[in-house]
This record gives sequence, structure tokens and C-alpha cells, in this order.
Amino acid sequence: MFLHRQTFKRIKPGRRTRWGARIATFHLGTLAIPIAGVSLTLGHYGGLFWLVLTVLMFFLWSTINAWTLLWSTINAWTLVVRAVEE
Repeated sequence: MFLHRQTFKRIKPGRRTRWGARIATFHLGTLAIPIAGVSLTLGHYGGLFWLVLTVLMFFLWSTINAWTLLWSTINAWTLVVRAVEE
């Protein structure tokens, strides 16, 4: 938490909301794993539902990160090609 607070202070005010939403989403996915374990142990409260929710949340998270990496790579490569051509 301490590192998140330090990072939050260094981010420009216009970008803090987006960064906070990303971190909150990540922490909700992480929190769902112990909830699933406890609910599976107790046999109530939909333990498998929490596991499915966690898998879907992290699958979405990783897909967005992979897509962002792909487009960043394409944009960087395009800039390199243009610089070489000139």
C-alpha cells in the first residue's frame, strides 16, 4: 500500500482516476481468491462463482495488457521505419 500511495502522489492529477481504477480492479480480483477459498471450505456463498469471476477478471486484464503492448510495439516500429526511410 505504501508504494501505491507514493506512486499516486507522483502521478499527474488528470491521470490519477484512471490509475486508481486500474489498481482497484486488480485488487478486487486478488481479493476474490481468498473469498473463493473460504466459501469453498464452508460449502456456501458460491465458491466456484468467485473463482470464475477471478479467472474472467484476470483474463480481461491480461487481454487488455497484451493488446496495449501490441499497439505500442506497432506504433514504435512504425516510427522506426519512417525514420529509416527519411
